[in-house]
Amino acid sequence: MSPISKECSQELDKPRGQYAQDLKRSFREIRRAFDIFLNEPEQESLEAILGRVTELAASSASQGFADVSAVAMTLELKLAACLGRGGMPGEDEYRSFRHLLASLEHTIESQQRAGPSFIIRPLAKIEPRPLKQRVEEVLVVSEDARHASWLASQVASFGYPARHAATVKDAAALLATIRPAALVLDCAMLKSCLDLVSTPQAQGDEYHGAPLLVVTGPDELNERLAAARAGATAYFTRPVNVAALVDKLDTLLSSAMSEPYRIMIVDDDRTLSRVYELVFQEKGWVTYVVNDPMQLLEPLTDFNPDIILMDLYMPGVDGTEMAAVLRQFEKYVSIPIVYLSMEEDVSKQLSAVSLGADDFLSKTMRPDHLVAAIQSRVRRYRVLRSMLTRDSLTNLLNHTSLKIRLESECSRARRIGARLAFAMIDLDHFKNVNDTYGHLVGDKVLKILAKVLKQRLRVSDVVGRYGGEEFAVILLDIDDRDHAAELLDRIRAAFADMDQSADGATFRVTFSCGIATFPEFPDAHTLADAADRALYEGKRLGRNRVVLASADKE
Repeated sequence: MSPISKECSQELDKPRGQYAQDLKRSFREIRRAFDIFLNEPEQESLEAILGRVTELAASSASQGFADVSAVAMTLELKLAACLGRGGMPGEDEYRSFRHLLASLEHTIESQQRAGPSFIIRPLAKIEPRPLKQRVEEVLVVSEDARHASWLASQVASFGYPARHAATVKDAAALLATIRPAALVLDCAMLKSCLDLVSTPQAQGDEYHGAPLLVVTGPDELNERLAAARAGATAYFTRPVNVAALVDKLDTLLSSAMSEPYRIMIVDDDRTLSRVYELVFQEKGWVTYVVNDPMQLLEPLTDFNPDIILMDLYMPGVDGTEMAAVLRQFEKYVSIPIVYLSMEEDVSKQLSAVSLGADDFLSKTMRPDHLVAAIQSRVRRYRVLRSMLTRDSLTNLLNHTSLKIRLESECSRARRIGARLAFAMIDLDHFKNVNDTYGHLVGDKVLKILAKVLKQRLRVSDVVGRYGGEEFAVILLDIDDRDHAAELLDRIRAAFADMDQSADGATFRVTFSCGIATFPEFPDAHTLADAADRALYEGKRLGRNRVVLASADKE
């Protein structure tokens, strides 16, 4: 795992430094609450002490003050045991409380002088080789030069630029100058694959991120096991099913899988939330912090997180209650919810998870361990979400998901006063392509159009497959109607000039497009209906054109 940078470590030290100053204030509040209890021994006063001690135990551990947390947890357990009996503490317990309070004060003073007991030590930065850069190419390697060339050409025909190498030496030479988007190792001897990937894997982060797909001979368990041990993401046997291989590349390399993780943090502790935020932002992830759990629902809709990290114990509401509320909404049923807490009682952890969450992590985890734990959960969630929300052929949003997204974006645009455009795209005479060249070639054309749309539109724009040969695009935060029409017309012209291939023959395909804009059409239904009518107006006028719907004509 990459070390946390010096800059992030310095930023983390800021809230820790502030926290160190707050430790004495927290202790004074605990001492004051204890004095109140001594004067008026009531259960409510004891509960107030327990609440403050629990908060101190959790926050001090997460800030690196492990010794303070250990003493606070000991006091917390004794207070909880006393409350659990339902009575008042005896003389021995009073002495124990006083002793622990004195120990806590001494420990706070010691750790204030020494600083946090864990330090994120940054490693020296390693400058990348000047020629090495990440490119959107697939590298195919095979001892059979003709097969390598053929497989590379097949992959390229689906819109993925590909290079090929016939020897391990040639492949290693290419890997010394480029970082391919994926490695497809088609080797009769799996050992050759392992020899090849051993060097780039040893280079750590320089190789990180390029998935390995292994193509080999007989389908044997031993070879599958060896491929898995080498870190292979997928395994194919000869003869290669090119469509299946490209589908796997689509899944692995889709922008949806590579977009920064979106982490929502729900915790009333502002200092601790800031620490998490800094750690996650250092990884390039997008974060959103909610310190008041009662304000969770509105930002949840707009932010659309990959995972929700939720404190278990918060003022006025428990994390379990918030998780149960979120699970009442169908659109939030699948979002992973992970509790972050100091709770050590396994039965309570299991009970909390059973009420709507997916897992339970300790607030005492080291930042790099927390990052790893979240990474694995988000990665799996994205794969599962992709299977449910994306079209299996193009890996674009499917019809249902696109309609839901359009409604969401219309609501957002209405709330913030933004403009958006919705475009319907339909391939012209596509039935002729299937009838003349076959459905495999037709599928290839659909994949290429999907790739063209994703490449030429902004990352923030939304692309989906509406059904059959129909696609749809949501252009967010546009300047004006004409700008949207000009953009899609440029894409139309570029696609119309592309040569499509089938068994040595070449042909071209065009599309027609209808566009409607918000707020001229004020909701998702009228927007989609207007774009659809504009599309068929384009078909009527001769196809291969973009038509902009006018609200005046509706």
